[in-house]
Amino acid sequence: MSKELEPELEQIFSSDLPEIEKLARAFRSITDTCAEAVENEIEVVRVLGDQEAAIRGQIRSSTMRHAQTIFSDCFRRATGRRAWDE
Repeated sequence: MSKELEPELEQIFSSDLPEIEKLARAFRSITDTCAEAVENEIEVVRVLGDQEAAIRGQIRSSTMRHAQTIFSDCFRRATGRRAWDE
């Protein structure tokens, strides 16, 4: 996990939100950060002409976004509410 994400997570976990909300917000924050890092990496490897690395990066990014969809669906089924605005 990146050091720049720590303050955001600390704010989430020290808030007065219900535990399930903390979980949803932290998960979204972490997975967004990871997906954005991979997407930046994809841009670099494409510029460098490494198509194979770009494809691997795209798979990693898609997997992270799919994990968010799975979590969101489970959250909705458990609570009857959406995990976050999409």
